[in-house]
Formats: sequence, C-alpha cells, structure tokens
Amino acid sequence: MDLLDEDFLTIYGDTMLDVDLTRFKCFHEKHEAAAATVFTHPNDHPHDSDLIETSEDGVVTAFHPYPHDPGCFYPNKVSAALYYIRRQALLPWRAAATPLDFGKDLFPEMLRAGAEIRSYSSPEYIKDAGTPARLDKVCADLASGRIARASLASPQKAVFLDRDGCINVDDGHIDRPERFELIKGAAAAIACFNQAEYRTIVVTNQPVVARGDCSVRDLRRIHDKMETELGRRGAFVDAIYYCPHHPDRGFAGEVEALKVHCECRKPATGLVDQAVEAFNIDRRQSWVIGDSSTDIALAKRSGIRSILVETGAGGLDSKYHVMPDYTVPDLFEAATFILTVHPTLVDTASDLIAHVEPGDVCFVAGLSRSGKSVLSSAIAEVLRGRGFDAQVVALDRWIRSAADREATVMGRYDMNEIRKVVSRLVGVRSRETLD
Repeated sequence: MDLLDEDFLTIYGDTMLDVDLTRFKCFHEKHEAAAATVFTHPNDHPHDSDLIETSEDGVVTAFHPYPHDPGCFYPNKVSAALYYIRRQALLPWRAAATPLDFGKDLFPEMLRAGAEIRSYSSPEYIKDAGTPARLDKVCADLASGRIARASLASPQKAVFLDRDGCINVDDGHIDRPERFELIKGAAAAIACFNQAEYRTIVVTNQPVVARGDCSVRDLRRIHDKMETELGRRGAFVDAIYYCPHHPDRGFAGEVEALKVHCECRKPATGLVDQAVEAFNIDRRQSWVIGDSSTDIALAKRSGIRSILVETGAGGLDSKYHVMPDYTVPDLFEAATFILTVHPTLVDTASDLIAHVEPGDVCFVAGLSRSGKSVLSSAIAEVLRGRGFDAQVVALDRWIRSAADREATVMGRYDMNEIRKVVSRLVGVRSRETLD
C-alpha cells in the first residue's frame, strides 16, 4: 500500500475500455470528501450485474451485488470495475486477514463505516472480456469502430424520449411504481436504439413532485421499475432527466419551492441542453420522440427532428400549434422508421430535389394517405441540411369542394389561392400568419 499514489486508478485486467481517464480523474479530485469514485454505466443485463444506488447528487447509498431479489426494482447503474481510490481511505483495512473484493467486500464496508463513495456515470465503452464469448464481442466492437464511436470525444447521436404515453401507459399522474406499465414494444424499440448506438435519453415533465402527489424518492422508485423492466427485456436508457416543477398553484399538499417557472419544464429546452452538454450530442443526428405537442415544440426549440407517436395523447392535447416532422403509431414503429425507413427516404428525397435552388417551391400532391406529409418532411429535412430555410405548408385548407374539384391531382386544389399564399411566404424573414 505504501507504493500507491495518494489517489490511484484501479483497472481490472480483463476489461476492454476506451475511457477519458483524465476526465474521470478530474471528477474524482473535484469531490475531495470522496474516499473512492466508481465508474458506472447502464447495460442490457442488469439482472446479473453488480448494481449501485445513488442519491440525486451521485453519492453512493447502497451496493446491490448479484444475484438480486426478483421482487425488487433497482436502478440500472452497473459498477464497471474501474475506480479512483484515495489511499488514506484504505488504511482501516490495511491489516485485513483475508483478501477483499472491491465491489463485493471493501466498498460496502467503507459505506457502512461512513465513507463517501461517488458514482461517475458515463456511456463510454468498458466491457468485461473475461470469457471467450465476451472476448470475441469486444474484438468485433474494436474492429467495427464501435469502441471509438462511443468515446465522448466523438459527437453522439441520440433519441430523446418522452416517458408517459411514449414508453409507458399514460395512466394519469403516475405517483407510485404499481401504476407504471410499459407500452407493448417500447422495450424492443429501446433495445434497437441501443444496438444502433443511439444514446437513449428520457426527458420528462413530472409535476407530480411539485403537486405533492409523490416525493423525489417515490419518483426514483418509479424510474427504478422502468429500468428494471427494460433490463429484463435487454434494453436500457443512458440517462433520465426530469423536471419536478409546476407553475400553477392551488393543489393540496403542493411543494411551495417547486411551484416556479423554470428552464427545464418542456417545451423549455433545459433538459435537452443538459444532455447535449453531458453526452456531446450532435443535434443534427438526433431525434425527439413523444406523444404530445409539448414534445414536438421541444424538438422545434431544440433544433432536433421530431416524431409524434399516436400512443398516449397522440398529439391531440392542442397545447402548442406545432407539426411533427413525422408521425408513427408507437415507439417501436418510431425505431423502425429511424433505423430502416428514414435513410432510404432521405436518399429518395435527395434525388428528387437535386436541382432545387433557393426560392423554389416544391409542390407535393397525391391521393389521401399516399405519404405526402412524410415525403414533404424528408424534402424539407434534406434542404435544411443544405443550408436552406425550408418550411412545409399543408395545403388541405385549399382543397376544393367536391362539386368544384377537377379530375386531376392539381385540380383538387384552389391553385390560384395557393399561389397567392406562397408568393407571400417566399423570401419572408419574419413570422407570417396566414389568414
């Protein structure tokens, strides 16, 4: 022990990792009271992993070594066998008669003795390569570039997921774990995002805390159930960001300190901004998925593409007058669209508008439910990628009455009125309200 530095790094020899160790060290050194800092991350098999539990500010409150009680719910916060430790904190165990395992023996004893242990949560790549199958997996990840892409030095793509009505059944204000139920296909969708290397981040308004319907601890138990249920199905979320505030007063038992206007209540962008900073997220490669106009407004304000799911509110809340980029039945269909349909759709749109110039108008017409809105959104997305200020204008309000329609597609619309509106919009540099 005398040969150790005052603060030393512990790495297990059978792990493959690409971690910014300088950043890890700085985090550890910033928390001077911490006896140790444990590197943690979620995984797709928390049921057979050593888990830890933390307070809101990242102080470890409990270690949950495998095996776990199947009747309990745990946060998907896995100890990755990478630690920064202060040598002085180990002195009481210097004369231990038997070898001590850090995760199963030493850290729990330190916690019981009153030592502060911190969790450093990161999505960076670190995996156990201690079996032939796991060794093959990490070798494949290295060869494919997956390990390098997981580095926080590289911009990350992400999906920002609303919780209620998108991941779980929206059963009113969910105030206890018993009321939390995953929507069918949600776990499979999240697993698809995990496998496709999307950072999967929950951003949710939870006014139940401000209303006094449940405590922060109760909310954590709800999220523990969500993470446990997802983990049992081979899925995980990288982070959960929630807003506990609510601006309206008058609820029995409300928490006065949380009845405020804030920057984190959606559609304000505070939660997304935090995640973008923490995970080095590239907004241009990312998506917001939710069931309400609040989620779509969040996407617009954040500069991120949006998908409305028809579960939960299904966009019928009418809180904000915004249109999603795309609409699908549920979260699983959103994953299918992003991972399978969207790349081909963008390629098609790119070919169609190869010769479009600034100031041009693209008219997309067709039969009902033929995919006009989807193609229009893809065209606008491609044009924005080229630096154009592209907007989609729905023309349904200019469909002629049945008696006045002509047989052709163009004959369905009042083209004279459409030309007047479009001529007003082209070149406009400020908000324009259509009469």
